[in-house]
Amino acid sequence: MEIIDVHSNCPNCGAPVELDTEAQAFVCKYCSSIIAVVSRSSTSTETSQPSSPILRKVEPELKYQANHQVSALNAQGGHLWITKDEVVFKPHSLNFGPMGKRYIRIQDVVGYKKEALTHMSIFTKNGYEMDIVVWKKDEIINEIEKRRINFFQSQGLSVPPLQYGSGFSGSSNISDGAVSAEQMSSNSGCLGIIATFIITTSIVLYSLFA
Repeated sequence: MEIIDVHSNCPNCGAPVELDTEAQAFVCKYCSSIIAVVSRSSTSTETSQPSSPILRKVEPELKYQANHQVSALNAQGGHLWITKDEVVFKPHSLNFGPMGKRYIRIQDVVGYKKEALTHMSIFTKNGYEMDIVVWKKDEIINEIEKRRINFFQSQGLSVPPLQYGSGFSGSSNISDGAVSAEQMSSNSGCLGIIATFIITTSIVLYSLFA
């Protein structure tokens, strides 16, 4: 049976919240704000009462229109939010639900996979893969990387190298397509040249056979 923490209030509207004690983030059902669980105090052994977590309203620094690929037949529209602490997919109001598959802490990011057209994935150390469809993939990865590096450096820690998805069970093919943020610019240049060649060739062929 899940333990529910009912000793908290939404930091945005003040409404009481019921929170799964394992959740890293949730959506307030009263004001629809995304709330991050910053930390939890120790549970009291004397009273056997759940602890009260420290909560924070998530405020985006950057927003990108995106679709979240929940499954092969289910894609949700919304926005990808990037803050100094997290990456969040906020769906449109009709698609709200648990944040478990939509919230990634910056320090948990371990790799990226940039695929054809507008599809990309973000991997976490817990084995979660956030699949999204979005423009400006290079920019998004670079912005996440800047924040990930700053997180560890601000605490005097060495920055863990990106794993590109290696070590995930059932994901042996991930590392083949995953690239670092530094490689994104060169890849984009190659794709641009290829796209230009295809477009130019199409125009020439059309003019010859039209």
